[in-house]
Amino acid sequence: MREVKYIKNLLQKENSYIFAVLIISLCLFIIGFIFSDLHQKKQIERDKLIIAEIVRHAEEASKQIATFFHDIKAATAQIEKEVTQSNLTNAEIRAMITESLKSTKGAFRAGLAFKKDRFNETYPLYSPYYQKSGKNTPNQQISDLYDYTQADPLTLIKEGGEIKEASQSTTPRTFWFHQPLKEGAMWLAPYFGHSANTLLSEFIRPFFSDYDKDYSNGFDGVIFMNLSLSDLSIITSELELENSGYAFILSDKNILVAYPKSDFLGKSLAQIAPQSQLIKVVLEQGENISLSRFIHPTNHKESWLMFSPIASSNYRLGILVWAEEVRAKHNIAPLFPYQEVSLICHIGSGIFLLGALIFSRYKTGIPFQICFILCGILFSVLLIISFDKLEKDPKEIVSNQIYDKENINNLLFKQNQKDLFYQDKIQLSLALESINFSAPSTLALIGKVELFGIEKSLDEPPLFFPLSLETNWEKVSKTSNVWRFNAKIRQPFDYASFPFDKEKIQLSIRLKNEYQSSLFIPHFDSYPQMTPRSLIAINQDNVHLNGWEFSESFFSYFDNDFSTLNYNLIIKRKLAGPFITYLFPLLMVLSLAYFTLLMWTKEPKKLALLGFNLTSVLGRISSLFFILILSHISLREALEAKGIIFLEYYYLASYSLLILVSVSTLLYLSNHKNSLINYKDGFFLKLLYWPYFIIFCILASLYKL
Repeated sequence: MREVKYIKNLLQKENSYIFAVLIISLCLFIIGFIFSDLHQKKQIERDKLIIAEIVRHAEEASKQIATFFHDIKAATAQIEKEVTQSNLTNAEIRAMITESLKSTKGAFRAGLAFKKDRFNETYPLYSPYYQKSGKNTPNQQISDLYDYTQADPLTLIKEGGEIKEASQSTTPRTFWFHQPLKEGAMWLAPYFGHSANTLLSEFIRPFFSDYDKDYSNGFDGVIFMNLSLSDLSIITSELELENSGYAFILSDKNILVAYPKSDFLGKSLAQIAPQSQLIKVVLEQGENISLSRFIHPTNHKESWLMFSPIASSNYRLGILVWAEEVRAKHNIAPLFPYQEVSLICHIGSGIFLLGALIFSRYKTGIPFQICFILCGILFSVLLIISFDKLEKDPKEIVSNQIYDKENINNLLFKQNQKDLFYQDKIQLSLALESINFSAPSTLALIGKVELFGIEKSLDEPPLFFPLSLETNWEKVSKTSNVWRFNAKIRQPFDYASFPFDKEKIQLSIRLKNEYQSSLFIPHFDSYPQMTPRSLIAINQDNVHLNGWEFSESFFSYFDNDFSTLNYNLIIKRKLAGPFITYLFPLLMVLSLAYFTLLMWTKEPKKLALLGFNLTSVLGRISSLFFILILSHISLREALEAKGIIFLEYYYLASYSLLILVSVSTLLYLSNHKNSLINYKDGFFLKLLYWPYFIIFCILASLYKL
């Protein structure tokens, strides 16, 4: 009966263990989902803080821009008041217009235009005006140039929801005079002013007067003042949107009045959309004022788009930012690793479930099964930390990245180098044909460069590589500026996180001689795509780097140096090579040392069979230690390491385990009275051997990676 009760109690304990393991597995699974949900919520909260900061800057810019429009409207209102309440002379009116224009910031031209015979007999078609930076004469009038009271020469029709010109004429347009008289004060659609050499937006205000002694005959004319929109581009460029973000301004007709690419100014989004995927995305957002998230069609990065109305006008301020760059640069506390914890919990849940299934079949060795589960979870944590380093490397976020012409113009404005935009541009087409390591910190590059924007054919290339140790050039064609090069480039790589390292190869290309004051840009037409993942300037079928894989490539500038173009290539180490060369031998050494622990016994027959004695153990450990030392030295020599690299912590953990096995064996065979060592022939040492190694590696990863 006692034996039956003992078996029942044992089965109950075993079933309780299985049930407990299943409960832990379920709890970890639920906790994993909770942390995953928390990760999403915290990320949304963090993004809200960033967006609130961007919106604050946008509102400040909108208010600043609105002052330009408000001042124009206020100035015309003051002119209307003076003209309506007083019978001013021609000289007084002209003086008033001139003073009002000069005192209104951003205004380019102002004036009045009376209806025929509404001023006096001397000036039957009175229309005085004054403009800045122009050749003004004492009695200049618009009517000296054309009769603005005539019907507008262009007949407009509606086609597909858009206004189309049905006929063309060389006669000046007059809608600016007739339309406000019918519809009241208004902002006209922006247009290019040849005198101002920039886009203008004109505000027209109709007015009453009694110069003809009759108040009952309707409006006597219009007051006009136009705003130079070039100043608005300066304001938008000063917004704190990091290096890749920029702002733009749209009219109520979706016409771009401020934008980094000057070719698009004065054109509607519908006109530009067929030739620009980004503009097509902006057009699709319509009047959406809230935040829109989308993948940028050029650089394939998450981007944010939002709009803010500009008071005192019918314009909107649009803001486009690269989310990854904004998140990296804003000073916001880092997120708790909810996602990583969630993943660990889910992996732990699976391992506990596997442990329950194993125990249901093998109902012995419960401590070792628990140890197996613990090692599985710890190893998962180690993998997550290591691969997280590979996926989230700060080297990928580089200031002043270049991926289109808008991006370059935006950088010029932000760095207060807008004058360079009007200078000569030299465009570079780069093609790398071979990349190899000649030393751990030196690369041998073979490639070809072609320069566009230089009218004459040059014998020597007007550029050089600042970090080059040696460069050989060969002219490919006598009629074009194409050269092949063979160069050795210094690259100060940091191998501290080996083998989980990502490195950035940076090829700096600088103009020289008389061309060093030119704007140096990539020749975008030479590359089918400018996305970093498309590996710009690399033929992926022919170019390989032994032991590495190419991750991204892109062009960039230094802070204020636009005569130096940087080609950046992000490379990621392949893990197969280091694992076979270094990690696999290390794990084999640790396994052999662990087998030494499993041989522990004091039974005479087993001692004779296994040959277990202090001399054999010390000889075996010495051999393993010698193997580790050779591997360790080989690693440091191969990388020319100066400090401690990440993988060396694995060697330090291995050294400590070999010493632990040697000392413990000595104490065990000398019959030292130590319960920790003698209990069940080193039970605790066998149980904690692998968890100790993995925990050591986790701490090293948290410290070094």
